[in-house]
Amino acid sequence: MKKLLLTFLAVAFLLTVFIVPCIANAQSGTPIAPTVNYEKVNMENGISYLLKRAKEKVILFILSYNPQKKLNYYEKLLDVRLAELKFIVDNKDIANIQVSSQRYFSTAGQMTSFVLSKPELSSQKENLKKIFEKRIDVIENLMTSYKDTTAEWRFLRDDVNYLKDYSALLK
Repeated sequence: MKKLLLTFLAVAFLLTVFIVPCIANAQSGTPIAPTVNYEKVNMENGISYLLKRAKEKVILFILSYNPQKKLNYYEKLLDVRLAELKFIVDNKDIANIQVSSQRYFSTAGQMTSFVLSKPELSSQKENLKKIFEKRIDVIENLMTSYKDTTAEWRFLRDDVNYLKDYSALLK
């Protein structure tokens, strides 16, 4: 019984300290700034990064009951993934660029699938296409850090191509 109470208190603490503030911030998406700021926690931070990713998944699950808030949170996550990608490009972390690139286009794909699966979000399709167009410009700017014959450049090109494909699906 004591273990159950301690578990309940720990979950309640985590929800109030970490999850609830993030849900409150998911109410409105913010457009990406021309300059992308780094995230406080990046792939090189090990356990902290894993905890950050777990927290994101929990928030997405909780927001399943409010499609608009979940879409806003997806937009925030897209910005987070872009900031992580920029950090990796700027620090020439070639060991992590592929994974970061894949996480970026996967998040964009999940966001697209979510909008397409929810009829009540059909009015958001044009907005989502605009969001992707802005991100394409940022990623193309990141591509200038590499020669077009490198794998790193191709990973970033994949992100651009996926965003264009997702935009086409939103018509």
